[in-house]
Amino acid sequence: MKQSILILIIALGSMSSCKKNPLWVGSKEFITYEYKFSTDSLPEISAEPTNQSPFVEVTSSSASHVGNDVVKITVEGIRVFSDKKNFVIDEISISENDGNGWDVQNEFSSINSSESLDVDVAAVLVLDMSSSLADLIPNLKSYANEFIDKIVEATPNSRVAVIFFSSKGAISETGFYTASNAEKLKEEVNNFNMSEDRTALFEATKRGIALLDNLTDFEGEKTIVVFTDGGDNDTDNPNQVKSLISDNQYFRVCIGLEGSDFDSDDLRSVASRNSNAITVKDESDLRQAFVEVAGTVSSVYKIEYERSDQILDDPIEIKFDFKVSKI
Repeated sequence: MKQSILILIIALGSMSSCKKNPLWVGSKEFITYEYKFSTDSLPEISAEPTNQSPFVEVTSSSASHVGNDVVKITVEGIRVFSDKKNFVIDEISISENDGNGWDVQNEFSSINSSESLDVDVAAVLVLDMSSSLADLIPNLKSYANEFIDKIVEATPNSRVAVIFFSSKGAISETGFYTASNAEKLKEEVNNFNMSEDRTALFEATKRGIALLDNLTDFEGEKTIVVFTDGGDNDTDNPNQVKSLISDNQYFRVCIGLEGSDFDSDDLRSVASRNSNAITVKDESDLRQAFVEVAGTVSSVYKIEYERSDQILDDPIEIKFDFKVSKI
């Protein structure tokens, strides 16, 4: 289910800083930016956070003068994670520091109300259909269809494509589908029946990257989710392809079902971080893994903070505090 942000500005007076290096994800994580707006320049926010807890990542930040005495500050691609878990953001509070301590901002009407800041997601689901999974393929199709539903229900513009693979000569792909035509994609999943020996895991993942690269008219978050029960044994020049995958910046999750030729190193090579390499030891736990991954893929956030367009003599700091919970 697509997670939305409940923005709550809580009047708590001045705030103390979060720990910079906690050993685990706490009830609040944070990111801090420098903001400035002088008479001879446009409003500007630092390109990267000036400070942040180690479990938060973002993709971009911007500030624009939108008129009506308002500057809109946008922070996109926010995710919260540890080495083993991914998290949803339940609440946000925003505070500013002009050099005299942190003050929670509760005066700007656009921030005082609850607001859903959904992010469009384009996901490619890369499914291992090799012969070693023959007995499990009907269930995999069911899990894939559930995954499709959860992604396209996120926003009207969210979309999914599927890549089926076994050997390097048996890789096929669909187009991208949204909620308006997702039933057709599920039909393609249900009707797929090609299964061969060997596993071209890296080649199929590379094809998923190419699908997202070619989606040039999409402005949301792009993600690849891979499922396999074995290591790669059929990709040409595998080390070269692994390097291409690891150099890519897309959010990548890999679900691995332990089997006779399972390779945890290959699983981690596909995932974009350790917490995204998910190992399932028993087939009975596989559906839950797909459900949790769908939640992880959708748990990406955008903040649009509208503040006064006041001219400032000196830069100020803006901090976003997140209260989070496990997926």
